[in-house]
Amino acid sequence: MTSDMTPPLTPKKWIKVALSLFVAWHFYGIFTAVTGQSTSMIHPAPLPALQLARTTYWYQHLLFMHNAYRFYVPDPGPVQTLWFRLQYEGQHGRRVAYWYEVPRREDFFWRMSYQRYMSVTMLVQMMGPDPTDQTKLHPTSETLLSSYVRHVAHKFPRHPEVPEAGPLQRIELYLVSRTTYPTGYDIQRGLTLDDPRWYRPVYYASYTSSGQRVQLETSLQVLRDHLPTILTNFRDTSEFFSALFPLTAEVLLYDFRFRIEAGADRQSALRQINPPEPMRQLLRIVPEALDLAETRPVSPATYTELINVLHQMCGARRGLRLLEDDLLPLGVRPRVMPPETLPGSKPSPGSVEPSSPTPPFLVPDPKNNVPKPNNAFGRPAVP
Repeated sequence: MTSDMTPPLTPKKWIKVALSLFVAWHFYGIFTAVTGQSTSMIHPAPLPALQLARTTYWYQHLLFMHNAYRFYVPDPGPVQTLWFRLQYEGQHGRRVAYWYEVPRREDFFWRMSYQRYMSVTMLVQMMGPDPTDQTKLHPTSETLLSSYVRHVAHKFPRHPEVPEAGPLQRIELYLVSRTTYPTGYDIQRGLTLDDPRWYRPVYYASYTSSGQRVQLETSLQVLRDHLPTILTNFRDTSEFFSALFPLTAEVLLYDFRFRIEAGADRQSALRQINPPEPMRQLLRIVPEALDLAETRPVSPATYTELINVLHQMCGARRGLRLLEDDLLPLGVRPRVMPPETLPGSKPSPGSVEPSSPTPPFLVPDPKNNVPKPNNAFGRPAVP
């Protein structure tokens, strides 16, 4: 009995071999693209990897495979995000603020989509200021920022947490980057990757909901005019000063304070203004700043005191550990020998046993008597 079923069609042997060779060649190209990239002069690619990458150079350029691997380890570049401060009309002339971050991890189900969305902020950072006038942004950056503002205004035409708030009035835009990344040396001392002091927000511009650029609000401009004078007190400090402190103080004095005066409790006020996560983490470390913002009047003096409290308390509670590498060599460590401790001498009557001297690399804090390292990252300065 014969069967009417036709045999399945299978590709010819030479087609299988060609496809297998192409797949092997493609993975070989990925391997050379990963291993043959030099991220800096300090960490160049190995010479054998560079020689292998030359064999697939044309293929990498054809598929644009050589570009993305430069942005990852080792030495990844700083990551930028955009912070939008949306200001809505409130009762009795009190504005109602809402903060929105782009990109925000909670808005993406897949992490890959979140990573790709960071190119939105990279485009703004790559353009930078106008080369003909450093006080203005590059025309491409202005176009991009205006487009981003219109997109955010369309997404939040009304305040998402305060229904009684009026229409959207203006949007302030901040480009936020990380100053650097902690090394293994820093992590051993307790300076973690998620420390809020790494973040550096930079004010870019204020816009209307239609994307038209406007001047900064007068009340905020008054505070920021005092900021250069305030920062002179921190230039010679040994602590890790962060640009996040002044912006957090502004949020507490205006956005948070106005919601408290409107009758909201502390947790509701923070939920309504929705500060970015680095600010939330900083306020969890220094909750005394909330008490200060509630009780003190809005003034440059309170602004200065808030910055100082955030700086001092965050440095004390996120202090860095001192390791053996931080100590001076044993041969040059200062050692105080009181007369009573010299060989053959006896302590005088009524004398007190001398305590060990304070190491020269620790400076006691007069407020809370917490020793502080004498440089920005907790590393003692060794002559």
